[in-house]
Amino acid sequence: MNSSAYNVTKNTPFEVFNPSTGKLIGHAPNMANDELNAAVESAKSAFVSWSSLSDEELQKNCLAVTQAIQDHSDELAKLVTLEQGKPLNGLGSRWEIGGTSLGQTIHRTFLFLLKPYKITKTAKLSYIENLWVLLARLPLGIFR
Repeated sequence: MNSSAYNVTKNTPFEVFNPSTGKLIGHAPNMANDELNAAVESAKSAFVSWSSLSDEELQKNCLAVTQAIQDHSDELAKLVTLEQGKPLNGLGSRWEIGGTSLGQTIHRTFLFLLKPYKITKTAKLSYIENLWVLLARLPLGIFR
């Protein structure tokens, strides 16, 4: 919280089990209500500075997060398999984590194609039946 690591100290951690095997795989923090409220307040405070970043800075930060997920995809897939009990391969955890790579590729493609246009309240990007659709409401004579 507040840009630093936070150790939950008030409550005893709870056990986490693999739902497909019933085996204990670890322990997770169990925050007290006041700790949870402090985390929410910290997130609200962080949002003020985050929301003031430029579109380019926001895109850069989001791409950095997807890159970090991609860099650790095998480790994350194994954790998802343990926690959720789903298979590692096929339409399992590796496929799920791999979606960030696809999302990053799509995001970079649209940054290139739509660079002159800013997605705003008057422009909406949607995925409909295997197609990306950009709906923009622009006054005549303003289209650049």
